Amino acid sequence: QRAHISLETHSVKKDYRQRILADLNQPNTLVGTGTNCYDYIIDDYNRYFKTSFTLNDLFKKSKINLCSSFIIDIRTFEKMMTFFSNIVESGKLLGFDAERKHRLQGGLAERYFGVFLAFEYTEFLDLSTIHHRIKNN
Repeated sequence: QRAHISLETHSVKKDYRQRILADLNQPNTLVGTGTNCYDYIIDDYNRYFKTSFTLNDLFKKSKINLCSSFIIDIRTFEKMMTFFSNIVESGKLLGFDAERKHRLQGGLAERYFGVFLAFEYTEFLDLSTIHHRIKNN
């Protein structure tokens, strides 16, 4: 059984409901109705790896690693980075946030990694870091 370690785990459905866009018809728009970034990323994943995963397959996973906070084996890291390097070198992410207002390339990168990890591994160990919010008086 292969697994990765997630240091920042989130609900897939909750993150999907943020409605972060990857929609060339709405450049420089972070959220809204249109092509959800997860739908776009799953299409890229399937095209690259010649698979047929669906959004429901991702939802079945329930949890997703975000914030690029994970520990994985070297071979899988190389596979993931070869995939993502292809995405970056294509320039396809640049049109979504050409003004760099939303730092969307980074937000999409963490979701590309999360989708990859969700489909690559059957399980993960959730070691999410605790974030304490200290209220100043």
